[in-house]
Amino acid sequence: MQSGSVEVLHVNPDKNLFFFRRFAEEDPGEILVLLNFSNSEQAFEFELARAGRYHAVLTDEDWDLEEGSYSSTIPGSTARVLKRIGE
Repeated sequence: MQSGSVEVLHVNPDKNLFFFRRFAEEDPGEILVLLNFSNSEQAFEFELARAGRYHAVLTDEDWDLEEGSYSSTIPGSTARVLKRIGE
């Protein structure tokens, strides 16, 4: 997995949750991210589009090193860091 890329670890559209593992360019190690949708319809739409779009959703520009949080660019969703490894 190359630096700055995102890998989907687990998808649970029934609970509107998506887990990502991200390898940051600025940070050593991995970042685990939870993406939570406010309703199941949005989660289902994201699941359908995930294969071609998730790399554009969680990008280096969305990662805020100062705040230590992820901002989601998907309407109706929130994202937060679950774990940071290798700091």
